Amino acid sequence: MSGRPAVLRTARLQLRPPLAADVRRTVEALGDWSVAQWLQRTPFPYAEADARAFLLQPPRPLPERWTVAAAGDDRLLGLLTIERAGEGREVGYWLHPDARRHGYMAEALTGLVDWLGPREPDCTLFAVVDTENAASCAVLRRCGFRIAERWRLEQPGRRGSSDRVRFVRTLRSGGKPG
Repeated sequence: MSGRPAVLRTARLQLRPPLAADVRRTVEALGDWSVAQWLQRTPFPYAEADARAFLLQPPRPLPERWTVAAAGDDRLLGLLTIERAGEGREVGYWLHPDARRHGYMAEALTGLVDWLGPREPDCTLFAVVDTENAASCAVLRRCGFRIAERWRLEQPGRRGSSDRVRFVRTLRSGGKPG
Protein backbone atom coordinates (compact mmCIF):
# COMPACT_ATOMS: atom_id res chain seq x y z
CA MET A 1 0.00 0.00 0.00
CA SER A 2 2.08 2.87 -1.20
CA GLY A 3 1.18 6.46 -0.58
CA ARG A 4 -0.14 5.87 2.93
CA PRO A 5 -1.22 9.16 4.46
CA ALA A 6 0.16 10.09 7.86
CA VAL A 7 -3.39 10.17 9.24
CA LEU A 8 -6.77 9.00 7.96
CA ARG A 9 -9.68 10.95 9.43
CA THR A 10 -13.30 9.95 9.96
CA ALA A 11 -16.09 11.89 11.67
CA ARG A 12 -14.89 11.01 15.20
CA LEU A 13 -11.57 9.27 14.73
CA GLN A 14 -8.11 9.45 13.34
CA LEU A 15 -6.19 6.43 12.12
CA ARG A 16 -2.50 7.10 12.54
CA PRO A 17 0.79 5.30 13.07
CA PRO A 18 1.36 3.99 16.61
CA LEU A 19 3.29 6.23 19.01
CA ALA A 20 5.18 5.66 22.26
CA ALA A 21 2.27 7.41 23.99
CA ASP A 22 0.04 4.46 22.97
CA VAL A 23 2.02 1.87 24.94
CA ARG A 24 0.20 2.29 28.28
CA ARG A 25 -3.31 1.94 26.86
CA THR A 26 -2.19 -0.95 24.64
CA VAL A 27 -0.88 -2.82 27.69
CA GLU A 28 -4.15 -2.08 29.52
CA ALA A 29 -6.24 -3.36 26.62
CA LEU A 30 -4.26 -6.47 25.74
CA GLY A 31 -3.73 -7.31 29.39
CA ASP A 32 -7.52 -7.47 29.81
CA TRP A 33 -8.92 -10.96 29.29
CA SER A 34 -12.09 -9.55 27.69
CA VAL A 35 -9.87 -8.41 24.79
CA ALA A 36 -7.09 -11.01 24.86
CA GLN A 37 -9.44 -14.01 24.79
CA TRP A 38 -10.22 -13.35 21.11
CA LEU A 39 -6.63 -12.77 19.94
CA GLN A 40 -4.63 -15.84 18.97
CA ARG A 41 -1.21 -14.37 18.20
CA THR A 42 -0.96 -11.83 21.01
CA PRO A 43 0.89 -12.85 24.18
CA PHE A 44 -1.12 -13.00 27.41
CA PRO A 45 -0.44 -11.61 29.88
CA TYR A 46 0.71 -8.64 27.83
CA ALA A 47 3.69 -6.61 29.05
CA GLU A 48 5.06 -3.15 28.26
CA ALA A 49 7.97 -4.77 26.39
CA ASP A 50 5.46 -6.59 24.15
CA ALA A 51 3.70 -3.31 23.34
CA ARG A 52 6.93 -1.47 22.60
CA ALA A 53 8.21 -4.27 20.36
CA PHE A 54 4.96 -4.39 18.35
CA LEU A 55 3.91 -0.75 18.22
CA LEU A 56 7.27 0.91 17.75
CA GLN A 57 8.84 -1.36 15.15
CA PRO A 58 9.85 0.55 12.03
CA PRO A 59 7.00 1.08 9.56
CA ARG A 60 6.89 -1.24 6.58
CA PRO A 61 4.44 -1.64 3.73
CA LEU A 62 2.61 -4.63 5.25
CA PRO A 63 1.51 -5.44 7.87
CA GLU A 64 0.16 -1.98 8.37
CA ARG A 65 -0.65 -0.91 11.90
CA TRP A 66 -3.12 1.91 12.42
CA THR A 67 -3.83 3.30 15.86
CA VAL A 68 -7.52 4.09 16.16
CA ALA A 69 -7.51 7.32 18.17
CA ALA A 70 -10.14 9.79 19.32
CA ALA A 71 -10.10 12.85 17.05
CA GLY A 72 -10.40 15.27 19.96
CA ASP A 73 -7.72 14.11 22.38
CA ASP A 74 -5.70 11.57 20.33
CA ARG A 75 -6.35 8.88 22.99
CA LEU A 76 -5.78 5.33 21.74
CA LEU A 77 -9.10 3.52 21.39
CA GLY A 78 -7.78 0.44 19.59
CA LEU A 79 -5.65 -0.85 16.78
CA LEU A 80 -6.39 -1.96 13.23
CA THR A 81 -3.96 -4.08 11.19
CA ILE A 82 -3.93 -5.20 7.60
CA GLU A 83 -1.41 -7.67 6.24
CA ARG A 84 -0.76 -9.55 3.03
CA ALA A 85 -2.07 -13.11 3.15
CA GLY A 86 -2.01 -15.07 -0.09
CA GLU A 87 -3.67 -12.95 -2.74
CA GLY A 88 -5.72 -10.98 -0.23
CA ARG A 89 -5.27 -8.87 2.86
CA GLU A 90 -6.13 -10.01 6.37
CA VAL A 91 -7.73 -7.46 8.66
CA GLY A 92 -7.32 -7.64 12.42
CA TYR A 93 -8.40 -5.30 15.18
CA TRP A 94 -9.09 -4.79 18.84
CA LEU A 95 -10.60 -2.07 21.02
CA HIS A 96 -9.71 -0.93 24.52
CA PRO A 97 -12.48 -2.09 26.90
CA ASP A 98 -13.58 1.51 27.57
CA ALA A 99 -14.00 2.14 23.82
CA ARG A 100 -16.58 -0.56 23.15
CA ARG A 101 -20.19 -0.06 22.13
CA HIS A 102 -19.61 3.32 20.47
CA GLY A 103 -19.25 2.11 16.86
CA TYR A 104 -15.59 3.12 16.74
CA MET A 105 -14.22 -0.01 15.06
CA ALA A 106 -16.91 -0.05 12.38
CA GLU A 107 -16.15 3.63 11.69
CA ALA A 108 -12.39 2.98 11.60
CA LEU A 109 -12.66 -0.07 9.35
CA THR A 110 -15.03 1.75 7.00
CA GLY A 111 -12.56 4.65 6.81
CA LEU A 112 -9.71 2.30 5.96
CA VAL A 113 -11.79 0.43 3.35
CA ASP A 114 -12.86 3.72 1.75
CA TRP A 115 -9.22 4.83 1.53
CA LEU A 116 -7.94 1.46 0.31
CA GLY A 117 -10.61 0.78 -2.34
CA PRO A 118 -9.33 3.14 -5.06
CA ARG A 119 -5.72 2.15 -4.36
CA GLU A 120 -6.25 -1.60 -4.52
CA PRO A 121 -9.40 -2.23 -6.55
CA ASP A 122 -10.44 -5.87 -6.67
CA CYS A 123 -8.44 -6.61 -3.51
CA THR A 124 -10.10 -9.15 -1.24
CA LEU A 125 -10.05 -8.33 2.44
CA PHE A 126 -10.79 -11.02 4.99
CA ALA A 127 -10.95 -11.53 8.73
CA VAL A 128 -10.97 -14.78 10.69
CA VAL A 129 -13.13 -14.62 13.79
CA ASP A 130 -14.17 -16.93 16.61
CA THR A 131 -17.86 -17.62 16.01
CA GLU A 132 -18.59 -16.70 19.63
CA ASN A 133 -17.15 -13.20 19.19
CA ALA A 134 -20.51 -11.59 18.40
CA ALA A 135 -19.18 -8.02 18.57
CA SER A 136 -16.47 -8.66 15.98
CA CYS A 137 -18.90 -10.49 13.69
CA ALA A 138 -21.26 -7.50 13.93
CA VAL A 139 -18.48 -5.04 13.03
CA LEU A 140 -17.59 -7.01 9.92
CA ARG A 141 -21.21 -7.33 8.78
CA ARG A 142 -21.75 -3.61 9.34
CA CYS A 143 -18.72 -2.92 7.14
CA GLY A 144 -19.98 -5.00 4.22
CA PHE A 145 -18.11 -8.24 4.86
CA ARG A 146 -19.92 -11.54 4.30
CA ILE A 147 -19.33 -15.03 5.62
CA ALA A 148 -17.35 -17.13 3.15
CA GLU A 149 -16.30 -20.13 5.20
CA ARG A 150 -16.75 -21.88 8.56
CA TRP A 151 -14.52 -24.51 10.11
CA ARG A 152 -13.44 -26.09 13.37
CA LEU A 153 -9.86 -25.94 14.64
CA GLU A 154 -8.13 -29.17 15.60
CA GLN A 155 -6.85 -27.47 18.75
CA PRO A 156 -9.21 -25.08 20.56
CA GLY A 157 -8.25 -21.42 20.68
CA ARG A 158 -7.17 -19.47 23.74
CA ARG A 159 -10.63 -19.40 25.27
CA GLY A 160 -11.41 -23.03 24.52
CA SER A 161 -13.62 -22.55 21.49
CA SER A 162 -12.81 -24.18 18.17
CA ASP A 163 -15.29 -22.73 15.67
CA ARG A 164 -14.05 -20.08 13.25
CA VAL A 165 -15.60 -18.08 10.46
CA ARG A 166 -13.92 -16.22 7.60
CA PHE A 167 -15.56 -12.97 6.54
CA VAL A 168 -14.60 -11.52 3.14
CA ARG A 169 -15.12 -8.32 1.20
CA THR A 170 -13.82 -7.57 -2.28
CA LEU A 171 -13.01 -3.92 -2.80
CA ARG A 172 -14.07 -1.90 -5.76
CA SER A 173 -12.98 1.60 -6.61
CA GLY A 174 -14.26 3.89 -3.87
CA GLY A 175 -14.29 1.03 -1.35
CA LYS A 176 -17.74 -0.15 -2.41
CA PRO A 177 -18.35 -3.86 -1.87
CA GLY A 178 -18.11 -6.15 -4.83
